[in-house]
Amino acid sequence: MKKIIIILIALFIFIDLYSQQIVIKLNEGFEHTVFPPSGWRRINLAGANQWQRLTAPLPPVIMQSPVQGNAVVRIDYEYSEGEDWLITKKINSIEEDDSLIFFLIKQSDQGPFPPDSLIIKVSTTDSLQSSFTNTLININIAGIPTGNQIWHKYNLSLSQFAGQNIFIAFQHKDINGHGCALDSIVVYNPNSIGIRKISNTVPDRPELYQNYPNPFNPSTNIKFQIPRHSGSPTNNLPQQVTIKVFDVLGKEIITLINEKLDAGLYQVSFTGYRLPSGVYFYKLDTGEYSVVKSMVMLK
Repeated sequence: MKKIIIILIALFIFIDLYSQQIVIKLNEGFEHTVFPPSGWRRINLAGANQWQRLTAPLPPVIMQSPVQGNAVVRIDYEYSEGEDWLITKKINSIEEDDSLIFFLIKQSDQGPFPPDSLIIKVSTTDSLQSSFTNTLININIAGIPTGNQIWHKYNLSLSQFAGQNIFIAFQHKDINGHGCALDSIVVYNPNSIGIRKISNTVPDRPELYQNYPNPFNPSTNIKFQIPRHSGSPTNNLPQQVTIKVFDVLGKEIITLINEKLDAGLYQVSFTGYRLPSGVYFYKLDTGEYSVVKSMVMLK
């Protein structure tokens, strides 16, 4: 009996540590039909257009599918002037390593038509427009190169707000600019639940491991290893690595990794809060090596 109690205590400790590891403080993909989402605000200061929810297929001027799910949020350009704010709900208890991560796509392949900017601001008091006195970044949308547009991932540190509750504002300002769309706006600690290198040993072969736990709800870990590139067997030069998740119909759900990595053993986490139960597939692609495995989400 004593042995069983010890095992149960250890299990509870593990569950508690694991739940802490996967805390996501904001996770908005605009899949719910209510817009703005519960607790969010939108403010229109100039022009007739406002932030709006769009579902796939997206307008031809965007030319891409949503990053995940079936919806995005978009602000259209305005002539002769537009200024519109989209403000999150309160995000509680920011920690030292928390980040704001989101995806942005420029609306048009034409231009540039400056000025056209998306300014990311933070308030530590309330969601009133005058309270957003902290600027994280000013994204020059007009300066994004013309041509076929792609989703750009932004990762902004929130460490300066550790110990505080915050609101985040997406302020779009333009004069006959482009407009843009956003998707998958998340606040969490990417060091704890994102990609991390778990071994410095250089593998002799590529491999994608079975996710664990499997079945899972709502998060699971995916380990993979990549060897040195065949073109540089004596040098550990970074190589492009992608891991994508697909549903049973082959529709891409999310890109977990799309970056250059050194040879090594890595782990990345996948969280499917908004996804239904079912079978999903995850694919590792290094250019020289590609493999697909399945996983099961049970709610």
